[in-house]
Amino acid sequence: QSMVKESAAEEELTPMALARQVEGLKQRVVSSHLEKLLGPAAAVDFADPDGALAKRLLQQLEVAKCSKAAPGKSPGKAPAPSADAVTFELYWRPEQEQFAQTAKMAELEKRLAQLEATVRCEPDSQ
Repeated sequence: QSMVKESAAEEELTPMALARQVEGLKQRVVSSHLEKLLGPAAAVDFADPDGALAKRLLQQLEVAKCSKAAPGKSPGKAPAPSADAVTFELYWRPEQEQFAQTAKMAELEKRLAQLEATVRCEPDSQ
């Protein structure tokens, strides 16, 4: 009887069923990651055609823009963010960008060499 259960379980694991399971798990991971980043109130819904989460993020950005553009504030150190505001920091290192660009170029050159080797036609010796 256990052999029957095992064979039934194997039959359910078709490539299409596995693909659906993988897609569902992928959505759960993305949803969990977004919830971790944005908080439990984010409530990500992939079937939401209106994009409620995107609208909420845009509203938070507008609030942040308005609070930063308020007149009378010195351009010194930014004040501590309030509960309604969102603060983003961007750290950029030019040498890291140059390294990434060099790595991309090396990868492209490698792919080009592989394509050239694949396409190269050598005359058959007869």
